[in-house]
Amino acid sequence: MTTPEVKDDFYVRYYTGHQGQHGHEFLEFEYSNGRLRYANNSKRQARADGGLEPRRRASKVAINETRQRGAKCDEPLVVSGTRALVSEEPHQLYAHAPARHADMPFILPFLLCSYRNDSLIRKEMYLSPLTISELKRIVSSSEIVKEDDKNWPKKNIVGKQELEVKMGDYHISFETAKIGSLVDVQGSDDPDGMRVFYYLVQDLKILVFSLISLNFKIKPIKVPRDSGTCTRCPMEVRLRHATSSESEWRCQVSLRFELDASGKAAKDIKETPFGELINDPSEVEDVIRRAQLAILNPLIEPTKFLDENLPSASNTQLEFSTNLICVDITGPEVTDSAFVDLPGLISNGKPELIRLVHDLVVKYIKGNCLILVALTIGDDLENQEAANLAREEDPSGARTIGKAISKQLDPGPDELKLNKSFPDARGDEERYFAETDPWCTLEQEYTSRLGTSNLTAALSNLLKEFIREKLPGIVKTISTSLEKAEKRLQQLPPPPSADSTLELLQLCNRFTNKIKHLSYGLPDHQSVIQGATKEYRTFKKNILLTVPHFVPFETNSKNPRKDTYREPNFLEGVDEEDMATDSSTSLTRLSMDLNEVRGIIQRAITRELPFNVPFDAKRALILDVIQSWKQLSLDCLEAVRPVVNQAVEKAVQEIFPQGALHAAVLSIVTEEVDKLYRQSRGQIEWLSRLNDMPFTQNTHYFSSTRQKLITHYRATRQDWDLHEQDPDQLSEAQSALAQIKLPSSEDSLAGLFPDDDYAEELAVMAETRAYFQIACKRVIDDVPLAIDCDLIRPIGGDGILGALLQGLSVHTAAGPAKASEWLAESCVITAEREGLLRDRECLLQARSDLKSFGNSSGSLKRPFSAME
Repeated sequence: MTTPEVKDDFYVRYYTGHQGQHGHEFLEFEYSNGRLRYANNSKRQARADGGLEPRRRASKVAINETRQRGAKCDEPLVVSGTRALVSEEPHQLYAHAPARHADMPFILPFLLCSYRNDSLIRKEMYLSPLTISELKRIVSSSEIVKEDDKNWPKKNIVGKQELEVKMGDYHISFETAKIGSLVDVQGSDDPDGMRVFYYLVQDLKILVFSLISLNFKIKPIKVPRDSGTCTRCPMEVRLRHATSSESEWRCQVSLRFELDASGKAAKDIKETPFGELINDPSEVEDVIRRAQLAILNPLIEPTKFLDENLPSASNTQLEFSTNLICVDITGPEVTDSAFVDLPGLISNGKPELIRLVHDLVVKYIKGNCLILVALTIGDDLENQEAANLAREEDPSGARTIGKAISKQLDPGPDELKLNKSFPDARGDEERYFAETDPWCTLEQEYTSRLGTSNLTAALSNLLKEFIREKLPGIVKTISTSLEKAEKRLQQLPPPPSADSTLELLQLCNRFTNKIKHLSYGLPDHQSVIQGATKEYRTFKKNILLTVPHFVPFETNSKNPRKDTYREPNFLEGVDEEDMATDSSTSLTRLSMDLNEVRGIIQRAITRELPFNVPFDAKRALILDVIQSWKQLSLDCLEAVRPVVNQAVEKAVQEIFPQGALHAAVLSIVTEEVDKLYRQSRGQIEWLSRLNDMPFTQNTHYFSSTRQKLITHYRATRQDWDLHEQDPDQLSEAQSALAQIKLPSSEDSLAGLFPDDDYAEELAVMAETRAYFQIACKRVIDDVPLAIDCDLIRPIGGDGILGALLQGLSVHTAAGPAKASEWLAESCVITAEREGLLRDRECLLQARSDLKSFGNSSGSLKRPFSAME
């Protein structure tokens, strides 16, 4: 039989190594004509004759010189002083590989030396066309053939790297020093070229190490076998490659109860070790038997099944269970993988048991797992329920492989009692297929699918292809899940600190700093100031809406202008749109005509001389105008209060965790804000009392406004409107008055009108209205200033911090204990955080495993993002 050979000009070889105290240590792999060869020499003494040293490919100069001498490009180029690692005759160094069908995606590994007795490891394998295509794609897409090693770091005492590629019309070789990381790449004279070389080498290593490690290398263990149904609960087998410090094979059996004894979902699912660590594979079978009994008897303490004498059969023993036996196997020849052995489907028995096993199988074959279906030869495939279930969950068959079982090879009860070893059983199997019709007469295409060893190889290849296809999706899922876990962890409050007092002080300081920023309206903290300003504008509008409405006509006047009279538009500081013209839209707005004002004056007269209006009359009229201002001021305070309270409560929610501490801080801070509110209310009431007695020193503005209003009122009564006069005539009249030295301004024109019987009433109206102008300007500023000074700004002062430290007993003898009590976390949050941290650890480990997937030497240093 001859080895399959792929005629192809594509060739690639990589070498890295150095000479040190342990001699020549190196790693080398080479692909040519469908065959991949690999060698790794670690801590090996240098040989005097230089034998079996790795072949050193020629540099570009050597290739050109050889070509000039007429050498063919496809011949091996060997530099003098070294000998080929791989000779031209494969049988000289490698075990002869049996023929396989060229189209089958499989790999045949052969170890030429014992790892324990010799540090030189050699492997050889044939690659499937799909794998060869991927190898070509990696090299081609890197565009390495466009690079030149002229300016690359030269080899040194640390070692060197060599890469030779033959692809199409290109045959090129590179030599450079070892690269520790991308820092070395960036610091080189040709960082772009070195980066292409660096990433290509990492990709080639990943592929080669993956091909080597993905072949099944499992140390056989015996599992329970009996006639009839033997597996009555799922068994999850997890294989892990041992590290250098874990050189011995070992096995740990555990129990995982996902359902409690009543059949309900367990609240706390965890794995419990069943027995001690096992170092002898022959002991595993008995422990698994006992573990299954423990699973099927949930009412009995599991440890009792570890005793030499098993408990008596229980009438409560289950026939099947969804709880699991977990078998963790670690060893130097174990490849990282996992599989689940499920009970066989049953068709006879209680309906609930048939459904339980059916649902159990469906649960585990969903998703991305490979499905190995055991099929009995001689039975109709369509009638085998396992095949039908696999077809439903994997319609394309991409992750399903059928295992046809011959009834003649299925051991009976007597044969099972012989307890044959694994090699003996495999030997019987091979002899059966080699000597029994019709198996021995099949063509090579079909004999390659007979036997457990071929099944293992097929599973290995299917697993490799499946992982290669699903890896991008797995990476994306891991990244998404990790992002969600990190985001949720950030949303949770930080875990309690070891120094609870210090942490509590830091929380109090953070809180007071935040509300100080709120009280001053610093960037990103404007909510309080903006909310209060909105209420101040409403307050201003309400004050202006109390403007008195004086009508300069008698009560029974027939003047048509009485019903259409409007306030003058020359009054500064009052927006026309804010002045209500209809009493129905004002707030306790005073509206009077001349007769009503006269009545107020007459009721206040005592001993005044003629033409003197009592001050009490003016005061009473003014107080009637501003009587609602106190309530409007308090309403403004009440409107600002919830703005402050909401901002403070939000700050408490943000800084302090939920629980007792949150409630205590909220209570303390709310009480302090209430104190500030009461202080601010007292200040507003004091301001309101100031207005009980009319007073102003703004004489000029008062006098000016008074005179304008008197002119306006008298002109209105004479049906004369200054703005309706001819400008030229008005100017001529004013000039004439000026010439005879009489007042000629617009405000003094009222003196030209005839005497008015209501002159005193018009003056009182004008003075009251003028005082309103002054007083309203004062109050719309004083009230907001009082609220800001006595309520808003003090929340950012030291008062709240002192109240917190006192209320939380921070500086007392019991402070540390109280701090620990205050910061005690809710068990719900603790459980959630622990679960998220476990998930994050698993996800990070999974990402790390994918990052170094197949890289058993640990030399992969390329960033994970580049692998995605």
